[in-house]
Amino acid sequence: MILQVRADLGHVAHDVDALSGEDVRLVVADIAPLGLAVAARLGVPSIFVGNFTWDWIYEGYNAVRTGAPDVLATIRHAHAAATLALRLPLAPSFEGTGLPPARDLPLIARRPTRSREETRRHFGL
Repeated sequence: MILQVRADLGHVAHDVDALSGEDVRLVVADIAPLGLAVAARLGVPSIFVGNFTWDWIYEGYNAVRTGAPDVLATIRHAHAAATLALRLPLAPSFEGTGLPPARDLPLIARRPTRSREETRRHFGL
C-alpha cells in the first residue's frame, strides 16, 4: 500500500491511524520527513531517500525562521526517526539534519534503447 503522507506533523496521527490496520513493514520517504515520523509511531523501520532535505532549504529563509520558528527542529526531529538515509548524487551534506549517517548512492540510469546516431537524428543534432 502506498500512502501519500500529508504536509504537516499535525497529520501524523491521522496517517498512523490510517495505516495501523495494515501490514506495514517499512516506510520509504522520498525527501518528505513526515513518513519517518509515521514509521516511528508505527514501530517500523524507515528509509529516507533524497538529494536535499527541507530543513536545508528552509534554513536560508528568514521568513521561515521568524514565521515558523519550530519548523527546522520539527523536521530534524522527524529525521532522527530514520533507520537509514540514502543520499542521491549532487546532494549537500546531511550533517546537522538529524538523519543517521548517509549512504551515498551512485548515479542510476537506464541503458539507452537507441544508438547514438538514432538519438542525434531524433533530436536533430
